[in-house]
Amino acid sequence: MRTAVVSPKGDSKFLLQMRRGGLVKVYDSCLMAGSLYKSLLVSERTTAEEVVQLVLHCYNSSDRGSKYSLYEVCPIKSYERALHSNELPLRIQQNWPSPEHFCLPPQTESGGHT
Repeated sequence: MRTAVVSPKGDSKFLLQMRRGGLVKVYDSCLMAGSLYKSLLVSERTTAEEVVQLVLHCYNSSDRGSKYSLYEVCPIKSYERALHSNELPLRIQQNWPSPEHFCLPPQTESGGHT
């Protein structure tokens, strides 16, 4: 963790602290045809709802985040589970035995993920 203190002229001071984090790969072809995924640097405290908002922001989308769900998917075991909006994707991902066998695709309200 790094901490930086910036002291501009006057009485103002800014303190920046970075939380521990990591990369979460979100498959986003439902938002942008031809896109494979977005790699997002998130903190251990970033929720699934916030990850969806980050992906939407990447595309300047005006869609409501509530239209999408983040899913934990394992194609090898034919397993998928919707993450609750308050779950922490980075922590979930850190528990995976092999990250390349899992993905976090957003799913639309209509139930399909792409």
